[in-house]
Amino acid sequence: MGQSEISEDYSILIPKEVREKFNVEPGDVLKWTIEDDIINVSFHKVIYLGDIIARAKNKD
Repeated sequence: MGQSEISEDYSILIPKEVREKFNVEPGDVLKWTIEDDIINVSFHKVIYLGDIIARAKNKD
């Protein structure tokens, strides 16, 4: 699904295929877990209360 190179400041670029498949956007959170010698990365959406309220108001 792609690969990333670690920069000198330890930043990585998430491959386009991954961003599109998981709808990754700026502000989303990456969660890193380690199981034995395997690193797992998962994406978590950050949802702000103000956004939820605005969406609820727009539905009316």
